[in-house]
Amino acid sequence: LDTAAFREKKLLSPCKVFEVDHPLTQEDKKARIQRAGWDIPQNLTWVPVDFTQDALEEKLLASGFDQTVSFFHGLA
Repeated sequence: LDTAAFREKKLLSPCKVFEVDHPLTQEDKKARIQRAGWDIPQNLTWVPVDFTQDALEEKLLASGFDQTVSFFHGLA
């Protein structure tokens, strides 16, 4: 249950962050975040992926992932 998008808001704020995990794990994480009263960063996109059935690349692209943009490009 990674929280980098919440812990590193300043560092990651210029970047689009994709939270990839199993759909059930993501729902649990969202419920925990809500109970904690945390705000979900505007730059965070949830990407539910069941790795036994789904193709990661397809799910990322469908969620707005741009393969031409790098992490460091967002920090420039």
